Amino acid sequence: MKKISSAILEIGCEEIPARFMPDMIADLLKKATEKLISSRLKYEKIETFGTPRRLVLVIEGLAPKQEDLQEELKGPPAEIAFDKEGRPTQAVIGFAKKNNLDLKKITVKTENGRNFVHAQVLKKGQLTDKLLASLFPDIINSLYMPILMRWGDQDYKFIRPIHWILALYGTKVIKFELAGIKSSNITFGHRYSKDPKSRIPDPNKEKYFKILLRKGVVVDQDKRKEMIRNAVKKTAPSAFIEEDLLNEVTFLVENPSAILCSFKPEFLALPKEVLITSMKKNQKYFPVLDYKSKITNQFVVICDNCRSKNIRSGNERVIKARLSDAKFFFDEDSKIKLSSRVSDLKRVQFFEGLGDMAQKTERLKKLSEYIAKLLRVDEKGLAVIEKTANLLKADLLTQMVFEFPELQGVMGREYSLLSGEDRAVADGIFEHYLPRFAGDMLPKTTAGTIVSLADKFDTLTGCFGLGKIPTGSADPYGLRRAVNGIIKIIVVNKLELQLDEVLSRASLLYGDILKAADFEKVYKQLVEFIAGRFKAILLDEGIAYDIIDASFANINDILFVGDIAKVLQELRSQEWFVKLIKTQDRVYRISASATRDQVHEHDLEYQVEKDLFDLYLKVNWEVEEKINKGDYKGAVQELLRLADPVEKFFEKALVMHQDERIKSNRLALLRSINLLFLKICEFRKIVV
Repeated sequence: MKKISSAILEIGCEEIPARFMPDMIADLLKKATEKLISSRLKYEKIETFGTPRRLVLVIEGLAPKQEDLQEELKGPPAEIAFDKEGRPTQAVIGFAKKNNLDLKKITVKTENGRNFVHAQVLKKGQLTDKLLASLFPDIINSLYMPILMRWGDQDYKFIRPIHWILALYGTKVIKFELAGIKSSNITFGHRYSKDPKSRIPDPNKEKYFKILLRKGVVVDQDKRKEMIRNAVKKTAPSAFIEEDLLNEVTFLVENPSAILCSFKPEFLALPKEVLITSMKKNQKYFPVLDYKSKITNQFVVICDNCRSKNIRSGNERVIKARLSDAKFFFDEDSKIKLSSRVSDLKRVQFFEGLGDMAQKTERLKKLSEYIAKLLRVDEKGLAVIEKTANLLKADLLTQMVFEFPELQGVMGREYSLLSGEDRAVADGIFEHYLPRFAGDMLPKTTAGTIVSLADKFDTLTGCFGLGKIPTGSADPYGLRRAVNGIIKIIVVNKLELQLDEVLSRASLLYGDILKAADFEKVYKQLVEFIAGRFKAILLDEGIAYDIIDASFANINDILFVGDIAKVLQELRSQEWFVKLIKTQDRVYRISASATRDQVHEHDLEYQVEKDLFDLYLKVNWEVEEKINKGDYKGAVQELLRLADPVEKFFEKALVMHQDERIKSNRLALLRSINLLFLKICEFRKIVV
């Protein structure tokens, strides 16, 4: 038997866009794993790697052959397979011939009262090298391609033209052809290598890595990433390294090296974010800061195995041109006061079907004021919020934001300060976009917090009103991010806002724009969407799914739900907690047919129900008081006082009394108690 060996597949092609590489490397791993498992091929380890010019699959400890497969085949019914004398008919003979079976090994089994022909078949596993000849091209063809290209006279499509395919199992080349390229044991090193062609003798990963390293290629993306990080830090210890830029540069080079460059100090008059964005977006440079975290006139360039003496001067010429453009935009934009741009926002479309940015600005002013009043903001704060909301979107009309859309808000802050606006207004303009991504900071100012909420609620309401609801992983309008931002802002700042109030006002402010929308339906969809995002957040925080489901009885109040979920998670381990669950469950089920929740005292017949009603009134008062004070643990414990009296009530009083008047009153009492429990949560949904 052949020894266990390793296999390697390398797809060499023209430069793949860096933004696609991480997903393609992950997909290669996923598809290869699935194919090997479905093919019954055992292996010890599987890894995938990538550079701009290659995707690499390494399989270590790959078995020499497929595992054998014992199969049971089902044939025709016995009455058809054999005649009256028990002799095989043509039906079973054909079944045996088709599956290469000996008739003597055929058996009969009963299934659902009917007999069928069965046979045990041993499928011998094929040799691995034979299987890989079809598996490797299958893996390549199964890869998800975000974009596709055709080249030459080929009908084959791939993300970029394929130039070579390395395919080895042990020392043997796995032969196949794809896109006119025949597989071989040949790979190619860096473009700048004097002799890039190399023969790979076997699929030993370390040996393969070393051969390509001699040809100027670092295959392992994690190693390249750390090389870049270390090179940047060594070149400029105070360099500003953003992870997203580092990840992108990792897939722009095959053998990184760093060079320190500089630009004229006069450009430092530009806002820090403009300098960083210009360097990052256009040229993939790493800015250098000083010890006070202020930007300097230096930056680090990552080169790809290039030793040309002109690299520094070339990059310095490029950045000079870029920053000159940025300075021109900044200077021109600064000539016009930000407030003077507001009237022109009618020229900017907000969203197809939702009007323009001038209309959105008017809605945001009114919605921000409404939220501010709900949160009891004073008159001085209201004035800042009104001015902030008026200027929120004005920077969309600037040349700088047109060139760098990611600077929305940043430039609004800078231009508002240059226009003489208060710092509180400027900060609010910037903060209304926060949080922009997972882990981003939240608004810190009152104005920023409120206009951020207003902007997100307005966008959500408008998109849902048009039926633009995220499905699956698709969320082109960033609505999940908006909801996550709303939840975090409310929870962190402990804002007492009711969703129905804010969403209702946001919908009304759209006026005729959304007149065709069914608000009740839209509201329900919005609450479900918000609840889904909140559930994911709470699950990440370690809250049990049943506690979350129970707490969402009050999803209208996000702050309360978040707090009560944490309290319930803590209290569920108490022995008495199960009493609450059982009490609310029983009360809920029996009171389901109640037609009212108002109890008529004169219809209380027995002392046990009078006592229960009196206790309900006291507990209801105490629960309300404790909720208002934020003592949620105390409120839950107050409900416990009802558990035994409710049980006693069921023992002594017949709820479904023949007298409809008494029956309705007892059901009303139970319904009132159930509603009291629901002020905390739906306890019955908690798993005992």
